[in-house]
Amino acid sequence: MGCVVSNKQGDALAEYGYGCASCRVCTLAGREKLQCVRAQNYSTAEAERFGGRYIYYCPMGLTCFVSPILGENESAAHITAGPFLMVEREDYIDCELTCLEKEQRTGIVRELESVPVVHTATVNQMSTLLFMAVGFLNKVSATERMRKVQSADAIQGQINSYILQLKQEERPSPYPFATEKAFLRSIRRAEREEAGRLLNELLGYILLASVFCYVDVRHAHTIHLCMQYIETHYHEKVTLEQLAERVFLSPAYLSRVFKEETGTAFNDYLNRVRITKARQLLLHEELRIIDVASAVGFEDQSYFTKVFRRVTGMTPLRYRARYTQGTD
Repeated sequence: MGCVVSNKQGDALAEYGYGCASCRVCTLAGREKLQCVRAQNYSTAEAERFGGRYIYYCPMGLTCFVSPILGENESAAHITAGPFLMVEREDYIDCELTCLEKEQRTGIVRELESVPVVHTATVNQMSTLLFMAVGFLNKVSATERMRKVQSADAIQGQINSYILQLKQEERPSPYPFATEKAFLRSIRRAEREEAGRLLNELLGYILLASVFCYVDVRHAHTIHLCMQYIETHYHEKVTLEQLAERVFLSPAYLSRVFKEETGTAFNDYLNRVRITKARQLLLHEELRIIDVASAVGFEDQSYFTKVFRRVTGMTPLRYRARYTQGTD
């Protein structure tokens, strides 16, 4: 496995073996190298936040891990190990390269011959070794480092409890997006204790999923991007094909992993978001039903009414009457 020492701007200062500086997968897929640099810088920041190491996916789904070299007040540089695969090459090719042109696929397949396949347990061990090695370069006092380790151990105990709960399930549940939303909401409300509890649940799920069912959760970030897109573009025409193109997956594969990760079919999720927005607009009595339908992305009022009834159990007019006049 190769590694690269980079400065804060993402410039490679030194490279050993086949590292990110030599990797051409993103370039062959038509992506800018700047995307790789941004992913590295973001992951370095996350490593600083979460204890000195961070395992992440590059824009093309290859895996890397990074540890920052800390100065007095901030990171001065970082060491990135990778890229590598945590699944078989054939699985990666089938899942990640289906939307590319034949010439692009051929070039990337050749490039993947230089990318090693590494087992999950080995990745965890190697990232720990890198973290320990970089620790000797960091200008952080031994007392401060021990304090962080003790704090991390306490958090790990809470995470382990949640992992035991998940292990008792026959199959790990889909990624807990609802828990993530509750976590973000508690942060906005400055509910520190609740935020900590929810964060530990999320970390426990991610750790278990990474070790025991990596293939099932490796697209969680992709699905998260899809959900964010729906939240901000629900009023427009949103199709599965559009989103699949944005995240470089085939529509059929995206449909399957979306259902697996969220527990909800793509169209059902889209309609639920739209109906949630419609319920807010219906409280404004000056808006016509047809205007509300159009504002949340429905081109046909009758179809809007049908979906609204299926989701809420009542028609839009009935909903407005109940919640603006207080009638039953």
